[in-house]
Amino acid sequence: MTALLRFDAVTKSYGRPSRFPWRGPAATPVLHGISLTVARGETVGIVGESGSGKSTLGRMALRLVSPTRGRVLFDGHDITAMSEREFRPFRSRVQMIFQDPHNALDPAISVGDSVSEALEATQPALSRSERGERVAALLQQVGLNPLSAGRRPHAFSGGQKQRIGIARALATRPELIVADESVSALDVSVQAHILNLMHDLREQLGLAYLFIAHDLAVVRRVSHRVAVLYRGRIVEAGGRDALFDTPLHPYTRMLLRSVPRTHPLSEAPAPGAPAEPQEPVAGCPFYTRCAERMDICRHVDPPARTVVAGHDVACHAA
Repeated sequence: MTALLRFDAVTKSYGRPSRFPWRGPAATPVLHGISLTVARGETVGIVGESGSGKSTLGRMALRLVSPTRGRVLFDGHDITAMSEREFRPFRSRVQMIFQDPHNALDPAISVGDSVSEALEATQPALSRSERGERVAALLQQVGLNPLSAGRRPHAFSGGQKQRIGIARALATRPELIVADESVSALDVSVQAHILNLMHDLREQLGLAYLFIAHDLAVVRRVSHRVAVLYRGRIVEAGGRDALFDTPLHPYTRMLLRSVPRTHPLSEAPAPGAPAEPQEPVAGCPFYTRCAERMDICRHVDPPARTVVAGHDVACHAA
């Protein structure tokens, strides 16, 4: 079966000023040869420390960021090779739920108008009354009173604003939603309600999610499969239960040991400071922090290999 979303050996580097003007701009690598798929109706969790490349990967799915090398395919179509005009029909099929619900909504217009904007852009044939009916239905679908469509964002709580953001994402009838830290700004009790809503919508609409988060407990709760990123590389990927119950990479085990269950990953980083992304690495990028390192790790970057069916790891010792 064709994957809904596929990252095919994706690499991304950003230019940065050089300390030596005659050398020109240097390249800062952010992602290194990422290959990953998301099937229809599946939730794939992406976890890793800040700066690991999670958000860059999510933005590539919406073509907000273009890869330096490799391809991003949506429903079998290479969206990286498309012109803006060719990509336009695909844009409505992929939507995003943002991290900060407070800044994601325009404070100057009503929440109904915020949701209606997406309808106007993707379904211009709808009349004004039809858009109003659709907005009311969307608000009700995410658990809000349709009569609140005329109110402005300041009248809503953080959790309600995130529900509005979800309604706006659903307006285009997407098949894939990129959720980039979509509950990290919310209280724990509110997080649970939003996660339940996202689960219910996946069941009802057959949505797929690329779910990016720091909080390992949240990732385990919502994901079917999980990919662990370290310095722009997938060091381990597999089914949720297998990865959490039997982690194979030392970095994954370090994360699981070092993160309190009640705190997000960003507040409890793994021991040791990660090398800066621009630092060249001859061998395994985790070498300087790994308690299980061997001599080969210093010189050879381990390729990803399948250790158990559906469970891949990039580690010489695994």
